[in-house]
Amino acid sequence: MGVLLGVPLGTLIMAAILLGIVKGMMSAQVRLKQVFAILCYASMPGVIMMLLAIAVMFMKSPDDFNLQNPLVFNPGAFLDQATTSKSIYSLASAIDLFTLWKLVLIGIGLKVAGGRQLSMGGAMTAVFLPWAIWILCAAALAGIFS
Repeated sequence: MGVLLGVPLGTLIMAAILLGIVKGMMSAQVRLKQVFAILCYASMPGVIMMLLAIAVMFMKSPDDFNLQNPLVFNPGAFLDQATTSKSIYSLASAIDLFTLWKLVLIGIGLKVAGGRQLSMGGAMTAVFLPWAIWILCAAALAGIFS
């Protein structure tokens, strides 16, 4: 029940934050419904990632499978969790190919929805800057509480 309500609610919150950045700071005429749809469609690489993770789960032995890094598409998969600091591991795990793919799709969608009022650089900045702040704060918290 939590997933059924949590995912759409989390997506709605992210859409509201992006709407505030794009509409409030960059004066692009986009609506919440558009940004929510962009976020939903941009989440499709996550479905591909989950399907690949399920396939890898059945191919590997349970001892070799890492649930936090099921696929080797980020630098964190190559780090040893026991010896690496939690903040470095968190930062390296956040820089994922599928995450970057999703962020680029969100930026392209915002550019298209914003029209001529929003440049491609502005759209990518509106997406990548909050993400970078988020992962840096998460890495700092992981370092503090380790």
